[in-house]
Amino acid sequence: MPNEHIDAVREHVNRFVWGMIQLQLTTGMRPGEERLMHLRDIEMSGEVWEYRPQEHKTKHHGRQRLIFIGPKGQ
Repeated sequence: MPNEHIDAVREHVNRFVWGMIQLQLTTGMRPGEERLMHLRDIEMSGEVWEYRPQEHKTKHHGRQRLIFIGPKGQ
């Protein structure tokens, strides 16, 4: 999606929703993964954080999902 389409939304959402949009763009995480994010699911000991969502769309296949959150997303 072109950035101008994303930027056009900014004036129509509050800062929390805009932050969520930016985090999705930075990490590639899905909206549902972000909405259900808990601190207990994030390993914050390194420079790049590791988020392991408890629920995700491939969980029923026995897969784990690992999302890296770099300095820009933190």
